[in-house]
Amino acid sequence: MKTKLTLLFAITFSFFAQAQQECLEKLSLMGTSYKANDIESAYQYLQELRKDCPTVHKGLYSYGERILMKKIIDANGNAEQVKAFAQDLNKLYDENAANFPEIGKAGLDMKKGLTLF
Repeated sequence: MKTKLTLLFAITFSFFAQAQQECLEKLSLMGTSYKANDIESAYQYLQELRKDCPTVHKGLYSYGERILMKKIIDANGNAEQVKAFAQDLNKLYDENAANFPEIGKAGLDMKKGLTLF
């Protein structure tokens, strides 16, 4: 019985460790895509990470903010796209505050207010 329990624990732990490693790899790929100015690819990684690994690292939200700001700038005045990306950016700020409360909600609230203009 003890052997079965140990085996079950080892399998469970290896599954979570593998999932965490995949999330870190996606985070790295997102950062690399952003630095290479491949915003579309970085945006896809951002969406996957927000859905699957929202607590992987604070860098997810730092890069996410930059990616979404770049998407807003690249919208070239298309009001619908700007509004959609601004709403997504505000949602990103909310997710950041929920997953990393030690960062401070006041600063994020200020950023949210600025995106409304």
